[in-house]
Amino acid sequence: MEFKVLGPLAASVNLPSAGQPRRLLSVLLAKPNEFVHRDALVDELWPEGAPSSAAAIVQVTVSKLRKVLSPGLEPCGAEQRLRSGPLGYRLTVCAVLVTSRRRLLGLAGARAVEVTGLDGQEAFELLSAIAGRDRLLAEPEAVTRLVSRCQGLALALRVAGTKLAQRPHLLVSELADRLDGEHRLDELTAGDVSVRATVATSVRDCSPPERDALRLLGALDLREVTEWSAAALLDLPIPAARDLLDTLADAHLLRVADRDQLDFVRYELHDFVRLYVGERPSADLSGHAAIRRVLAAYLAAAEHVVSLLDRGPDAPGSLEPALADRVRTDPIGWRDAELDNVAVAVRMASAHGWYGLTERLSAAYSALADVQLSGQSAHVVSVLGLAAARRLPDQSGAAVKLLDLGALHWEHGRSRRARHYFAMAEARFRELDDPRGTGAALIALADVDADIGDGSRAIQSLWQALDLLRECGDVRGQSIASYQLGSLLDDLGDVRGAGENFEISMLLAERCGGGRQYDQAAKRYADVLRRHGHHDEAQLLLADALDGAVRSHERHWEAHVLRSLGDLHTEVGEAGESERCLARSLELFTQLGHQHAAAYTHRSLAEATLAADPSLAEWHLRTAMTTFRELRDRRGAGYAMLSLGRIRGRTGDVSAAAKSLTTAADVFRELGFPLWELRALSELPGLESGSSPSRERTREALTKIRIGVPTR
Repeated sequence: MEFKVLGPLAASVNLPSAGQPRRLLSVLLAKPNEFVHRDALVDELWPEGAPSSAAAIVQVTVSKLRKVLSPGLEPCGAEQRLRSGPLGYRLTVCAVLVTSRRRLLGLAGARAVEVTGLDGQEAFELLSAIAGRDRLLAEPEAVTRLVSRCQGLALALRVAGTKLAQRPHLLVSELADRLDGEHRLDELTAGDVSVRATVATSVRDCSPPERDALRLLGALDLREVTEWSAAALLDLPIPAARDLLDTLADAHLLRVADRDQLDFVRYELHDFVRLYVGERPSADLSGHAAIRRVLAAYLAAAEHVVSLLDRGPDAPGSLEPALADRVRTDPIGWRDAELDNVAVAVRMASAHGWYGLTERLSAAYSALADVQLSGQSAHVVSVLGLAAARRLPDQSGAAVKLLDLGALHWEHGRSRRARHYFAMAEARFRELDDPRGTGAALIALADVDADIGDGSRAIQSLWQALDLLRECGDVRGQSIASYQLGSLLDDLGDVRGAGENFEISMLLAERCGGGRQYDQAAKRYADVLRRHGHHDEAQLLLADALDGAVRSHERHWEAHVLRSLGDLHTEVGEAGESERCLARSLELFTQLGHQHAAAYTHRSLAEATLAADPSLAEWHLRTAMTTFRELRDRRGAGYAMLSLGRIRGRTGDVSAAAKSLTTAADVFRELGFPLWELRALSELPGLESGSSPSRERTREALTKIRIGVPTR
């Protein structure tokens, strides 16, 4: 015998049609195999007051149920399912299956089974059972979109399948398109079956505070919230906000996504619930005050994390203790968990016209993302920040956002756009008489100018930057300018000057507390030392830099250091270690979406695999060349052509090797990099035999190089 308690009570036997026997049976099923007191039955059957004949009515009702549940058996028989006791009645069952939208926390001893959404295959089977398998197989991509729009909800899939079955002319792709927009709930209705009605029932069952919370959560564009962000939104203490979120999760109106790096539970509002509460906005509940509170909370947390990353764990802050302690312990974890939400907060602040909040959130996002700035989200954040900053009386924020936009274009290899924004930033900083900002813009301009072959202008910009940064006492900025100058001088052939500037940069970085600033200078210096044969010293510097990158969870920086380590292992003949480092570097750059940086790692992998597998090496080079051409990176193209010449020379194609190496030498000559030009020329076949244009060019390149070995 089976009983089903979901909506109307149902059983595998014919129950009495009257309501009272059914209600009494429901009460007994809620406590199977237990005696339920007569008074409890009376209270359940007549919650507003029982008649004087209540006990007699209960007894008659029990008799009716016995005839159905145990036909032909005596009331006291051993096999009687519904037995009488001194004070009440007991229904004997083997097991009871109780279903509910909410978690039934009061059922002691019950085994809860969470019914999750259907996976892709299960959803396909349900749809095909209703609409027909052949029809779905004809449009596989559309079926995938349709299943995604239904969120794995069996009811939504049932409605979608019914619509397809009722309308043979309707394409699956057409129905999937209709479910893309805001009117999804309108489309997910078929006859008296409706997703909206089901969601409405669940929301109506909520208490007023729970409904208020749902409307506020629906007004946020954040995909996920935590107890601390919900506390700000709802204006509640964190423990109270956590309890409310858990209650909504018990009702399956929120989904528990996972725990983040700081061990906060992350909650996600179901799409159908978001759409439903969005149809019923309330000026009081989804007003500006609640939205502004949560955005201000994100700003406070983001700025505190920036301060912690910059100054260390002793940086002051004013966060809630429950949040502050975890953020202080793992600021990188907070950044990784919340960076996307900070970007959303920028867009929300801008949409509400809160320009000061927009500008500060955008600045915090840029500081948190740092070298990870990439993709459409970062570009939108920078543009919105710039637009907001231009509306503020203090224009320093606008200059900073111009610098951020330039960095974003530069990261993606768009040198002309990057230089345009850097130049605008420099001009704005000069108007504001801001030497620190002007120095930062000049350093950025020098990086672009060096890459496009204007080394002399780059040198002048860096010297100007150093003068300005010394005047205002910006030691950190001086360190950056010094290692940029060291890298440029090495490219230009001033080996001794390069070493001196790297030494200065590392000393200045140590005055700032070392850390990443020191590691960046050390990594670049190690690259110079490696190219000049000082492998042991280079390895020590790179090992320290890698340790710092791993400890700080800076994956982008870790990938750069790994690439340098891979190049070092290649030069000393440690092929296995080289490929391990470079494979990990490529993996990290790919995960971060940094196509430009990944191209340089492909070029390094070509050098690493040249001896063992020339064809694989050439594949890596062609992959790198494609990116360099797309981004108009002449320096990268020169490096790749140099490596390609080596490959072709190794395989015996002397003519092709000479052509590639000559092309590389021409690129480096145009860029004004005599050391690299000399490296390309020295690889040319027949270089040592007699007089040749190559030999003359070699002599000319040597005259441009200031010979000297960098020392520490």
